[in-house]
Amino acid sequence: MDTDSVENDVLEQRQPGALELLPLLPIVFVVAWVVRSYELYPWVSTPTALAISIAGAALLGLPALFWALDHGRRGCATLVCLGALVGVMPLAIIVTSGALGLIFRVGPERTMEILQRGAPIPGMGAMPWMTFARAELPAATIGAISAAIYWLALVVARTGYPRRRA
Repeated sequence: MDTDSVENDVLEQRQPGALELLPLLPIVFVVAWVVRSYELYPWVSTPTALAISIAGAALLGLPALFWALDHGRRGCATLVCLGALVGVMPLAIIVTSGALGLIFRVGPERTMEILQRGAPIPGMGAMPWMTFARAELPAATIGAISAAIYWLALVVARTGYPRRRA
């Protein structure tokens, strides 16, 4: 057995630690700030958008990243797709919360009427679906770009993955 395969086996079996996971948070913060500065139609203030990005990264992104690294899913495409998916989850969860709240408060029929007009955002009202889509696009972009930067900075730099064949 050559030393490269032993190294990879040890790397695959060990659980990712805080030093591998926590760099995701400042990456997401910087990427969110940059993407936010180019966003044409902001639906919330910049501090709120950054808070949502960091909270989403901490509560959803870190567990997803842990799972990916723990299961040997270190490929760029895998992490970018996972990042985009995690990026859209916070707003989707907010809309789900709003819809469930409406069902309990006004009933399913009235909720369906509201859903036809837009995405129910607690404390804001119904956001038109096109505005919702425009809000989700930067969120997916933040997740995907953050994952690509993470992959370049940590996965490639620390592990040498993917290894070049001699």
